Order: sequence, then C-alpha cells, then structure tokens
Amino acid sequence: QEKMAIIKLEDLDGIIEVLVFPAVYQKVSRYIQANLVVMVRGRINLKEEPPKIVVNDLFPVDEFYSLITAIDITLSPGTRENIFDSLKGILTISPGKIPVYLHLDSPSKSRMKIVVGEDLYVTPSEKLVGDIENLLGEDRLSLRI
Repeated sequence: QEKMAIIKLEDLDGIIEVLVFPAVYQKVSRYIQANLVVMVRGRINLKEEPPKIVVNDLFPVDEFYSLITAIDITLSPGTRENIFDSLKGILTISPGKIPVYLHLDSPSKSRMKIVVGEDLYVTPSEKLVGDIENLLGEDRLSLRI
C-alpha cells in the first residue's frame, strides 16, 4: 500500500501545509518527524486556499550544506575595500571545493559576475553563511543547489 503525508511545516512567518505524494514519500519518510528542522524543495500550489507546497525533496537542514553547488554574493557599487578584505578573510577560513561568485553592479548599470580564485573556494556551513550575512546583509547572499 502506497503511503503519502500531509505535513504542517512551521517557520517564523507561519504554518503551511506540505503534501508528500507516494513517489517522494518512499524517499523521504525517515525525515518526517516532529520538530526536525528540514529543508523542503517543491512547488507551491496556489489553486487551493490556503496555498500548499507539493514536495519534490525534503532533507534535514544539516545535509543542506553538502548539497550547495555554488554561492552567489551581490555587492553594491559603493562596496569599500575593507569589506572585500573582510569577505576574503571569511572565505579563507572555510576552504573547500565550492565556487563563490561575486555579482557587482557597475555604475553603467551593467552587472559583472566574477568567480573568486580557487584558493577562496569554500566548504559551505551555517557559520560561513552567517558570517557572510553579518558582513553584507541577508539579502546579499544566495545559495545554489
């Protein structure tokens, strides 16, 4: 008999219902536990009120960092040199294999994308992400999976 789940997922903004259909349920059922912090990948269903998320994947948050394939950082045009030095310091203490891309808005409104040197590639972690967000702001960082 095929199993599925309807889960209430809660974050700081509220609660949303999450649907886990049988094909995905087989793969993720071990992570469906009360009070376990998870990351959910899926699509939002806006046809129902309130909206629901249909799950494609679900995994514990500590596994999330091993799934990251790149880190994107957006810098504002007036970023001071000491900010670059601080960022370099943060990247240096988490050496690894994941590239970091810097997105710079130039005065001519074009956007440049620069990949850091391989010596600044990182191993993503909660501390690394927190340190970058503390330096630049939460809205300046995005993680690619």
